[in-house]
Amino acid sequence: MTEREWCERLWPELVAIARAGRTVTYQSLKEIVGFNAWQRTFSHCLGRIANYCHLKGWPVITVMVVNKVTGIPGKGIPFVDNLDAEQGRVRTFPWHDHVAPVAEEFPESACLTS
Repeated sequence: MTEREWCERLWPELVAIARAGRTVTYQSLKEIVGFNAWQRTFSHCLGRIANYCHLKGWPVITVMVVNKVTGIPGKGIPFVDNLDAEQGRVRTFPWHDHVAPVAEEFPESACLTS
């Protein structure tokens, strides 16, 4: 699968997690969607999703994906200055009022690390 196809597959899971008001670990999210590509590809997918949200003016839904040890997202998450506030915005945003994006809609990754 391409990065964009993985993004399309990740999107509904991220929305379900956000609507439930919870977080998910990187590893658990990979298992949920059957992700079997390189870690760098996964990071780039999350970066594409973050950039999509940013360009739409929406909360950055990828803040709900966290490290299992620290309980916070990795250092490379873009567009977020206040993690707690952004997670609150994600939890209350009306995700289901918007059509889920398709693969071609995801822009380049906004990941801050390579």
